[in-house]
Amino acid sequence: MRLYLDANSIIYSIEGVEDFRLAVLGWIEKAEEDDGVEVTSRLSRLECRVKPLRDENAELLECYEGFFGRPGLDLVELGPEVVERATQLRAAHNFKAPDALHLASTS
Repeated sequence: MRLYLDANSIIYSIEGVEDFRLAVLGWIEKAEEDDGVEVTSRLSRLECRVKPLRDENAELLECYEGFFGRPGLDLVELGPEVVERATQLRAAHNFKAPDALHLASTS
């Protein structure tokens, strides 16, 4: 299984109310059990770290740093190929730019 985690799912897994947090953690656990690949992008890292940085919340920031530093997590760079795919997806389907970048990061 290849599990792409956008910023919302990562935030839920760390800060979410119990039902959402447990649901996301369940998907992550299933991916790990199936020797799957967990994937996210630099965009998710950016989105997750803004509020803790703004609030100067070092504890929460450390939680995110731990998540993004996990050995089993594939962190996709937003290089030219990803940006080009995102541009094509946005043009074809009218996605917002961040959503197109997330989608382009999955392939």
